[in-house]
Amino acid sequence: TVQGKRKVTYIQIYAPCNYSYSEEERTTFFDELSENISEVNSTDSLYIMGDFNGRVGERRTPWETHLGPFSDTTMKCNSNGKHLLNICAEHDLFITNTFYQHRRSQILTWYKWNNINQASQIDFILAKKSERWRIQNARAIPNAILDSDHRPVVLFLQKPIRKQDRSTTQQIEIIDIEKLNNNEIRNQIEGAVTSAFNTLEGVIIIKVRI
Repeated sequence: TVQGKRKVTYIQIYAPCNYSYSEEERTTFFDELSENISEVNSTDSLYIMGDFNGRVGERRTPWETHLGPFSDTTMKCNSNGKHLLNICAEHDLFITNTFYQHRRSQILTWYKWNNINQASQIDFILAKKSERWRIQNARAIPNAILDSDHRPVVLFLQKPIRKQDRSTTQQIEIIDIEKLNNNEIRNQIEGAVTSAFNTLEGVIIIKVRI
């Protein structure tokens, strides 16, 4: 790492659906994900995000430190959800968007196209338990107008204070997520994301320094 900076690894995933793939195929996917996580330097910050096609159910033993009390408790844990919880236990991670209390619309991440009353929480952001102090909040954005049956999930991080800045007023950058309702801005973001990922499948690892 560079002095005054930290190394961050982002892993973007799309997990096989429970009904479209065999248990063997889904197990292989999560095994490969686990192998990729193991390759991340132990000193890196780590964020794993995406559509896990997994329902984790309500908080219960022995997952209390990995699964928070604010998950979608109306749905039972499915096979992918069990794989997800096992990944968290194996690598000491926690599911960020189950640890912060929000109204139900900010918990649910997927809505059926032709029936918005059929919804669930299957998109998650995972982070290291040792870095929970960095995270201020995590939730879905229910009013984002996107051409998708999923709602974006956002993570709010604390900005680290450098030693030389402690005696000065901190300038905090505020991200205006309401701008996603602007068609032009939304189209620009969709185009940029699509361009970056439309040729990639499965597990994507991006390493940056911030």
